[in-house]
Parts: sequence; C-alpha cells; structure tokens
Amino acid sequence: MTTLNGRDERGGIWFFMSRTSEPALDIASSATSTSPMPTPGRDAYVSVSGSARIVNDMAKKKALWSP
Repeated sequence: MTTLNGRDERGGIWFFMSRTSEPALDIASSATSTSPMPTPGRDAYVSVSGSARIVNDMAKKKALWSP
C-alpha cells in the first residue's frame, strides 16, 4: 500500500494497493477504516481514521500515480 499522492479536493487520501491484499479485503467488508502510517527511519507515525471504499477508476489512477 502506498500514498504517493496527496489529498484530493474533498480532503480525501487515496491509497494504491492490491485488490486481494488484507487492507483491501477489510475495506470491502467494512465502510470504516483506520490506517497507521509509519515514518521510515523515525519513531513516529500518524493514524488516519474514516470511511473507505474501493475505487477502480483508470482516469483517477493515471491522474494520481507517479513512479
């Protein structure tokens, strides 16, 4: 799972992950989600809570993805 993108215009955060990953399966079974995001190399993290859904939108993928 990665967040190589920023927030969208509504304040949402987009994540890229495999549809068969455990987080994606959790999202598919429950509309609420909590995602801890560690800071590599530091003893710090942020936890994000809110509603989540799986989106498979090629135009959105192209707009947000950067190598």
